[in-house]
Amino acid sequence: VDLLLSQPGTSANTQDQYGRTPLWWAAVGGSDATVKLLLSKYGCDSKLVDNFGRTPLFMAARKCHHGVV
Repeated sequence: VDLLLSQPGTSANTQDQYGRTPLWWAAVGGSDATVKLLLSKYGCDSKLVDNFGRTPLFMAARKCHHGVV
């Protein structure tokens, strides 16, 4: 993730066709370290929602990823 986002012209807040961001995917996957990296180094917007109105925090809680929450 760090290597990809360090490339010129990339944005950590890029959304796919369903509105999901790298932070959304890291939260769903329960990757505490990646979530911390995206928030601290790349300033991801944790309030961006997917096409169904779900934030990364909501998804992490739904998947019971307590370390992310």
